[in-house]
This record gives sequence, C-alpha cells and structure tokens, in this order.
Amino acid sequence: MLMIFEGVIGCYALVLPFLIHILSSYSFAAETGLTCLIGIAGILTGVEFPLVNKILTEHHQDIAISAGATNSADHIGAFLGAILTGVICIPLFGISGTRLILAALNIASLILIAFSIVYPGRSKAATNSPL
Repeated sequence: MLMIFEGVIGCYALVLPFLIHILSSYSFAAETGLTCLIGIAGILTGVEFPLVNKILTEHHQDIAISAGATNSADHIGAFLGAILTGVICIPLFGISGTRLILAALNIASLILIAFSIVYPGRSKAATNSPL
C-alpha cells in the first residue's frame, strides 16, 4: 500500500504544475481549485503516516516506540525538507526544477520499497512488511 502512495505522490508532483496552469485561467475556480490541490497533497502525504507506523509496529511490537519514531522522522523530514527546498533547491533550480527533484525522490522511494518487497531477505524490516 505504501508503494502505491509513493507512486501517486511522485506522479502528482509531476502533474501539479499543469493543473495549476489550467486552474489559473479561471479566476473563480482558481482559489477553490488551488485549495483542493493543496488538500489532495495533504491527504496523500498524510496517508503515509499510519502506513509507516503499521510497518514499524509489526517490526517493534511496541506502538509507543513506533509512533515516536514515525513522528520524529516526520518532523525531522519536514524541517530538512523546508530548509533544503527553500534555501538550496528553489534558488538553484527554480520551482520547476525543484518539483522534478522532489518527484524523482518519491519515485526513488517507490523503487526502494519495490526492491524491499522483491528481495525481502535483505533487511529485517522488509520481512515483516505487509506490503
């Protein structure tokens, strides 16, 4: 399931500029449409949180440790993502280039998850993965 959402998020990042361009042509629909696009992105990334937490819970058997690890990783990732995107990527590569980099990172994540499913003996976490 996590693999599916990683692929959808990567594709969404590639399609998003085209959707924004289409919506910007309609003044009334632009505000509502952009709000919906942001909501969709939030839902897609929010769905990953319980999926990862479930995988960790099956591996550690302690929901408190799994929830803490997932929450910590989420906050650290948000901090690093905001700093790297705003300070490095957008000034160097622009918004379009940054979007492509982020889409590539999600697709790379999808590939890593796929390999952990195909070759589950490579890691202990992969053998307990419900994917």
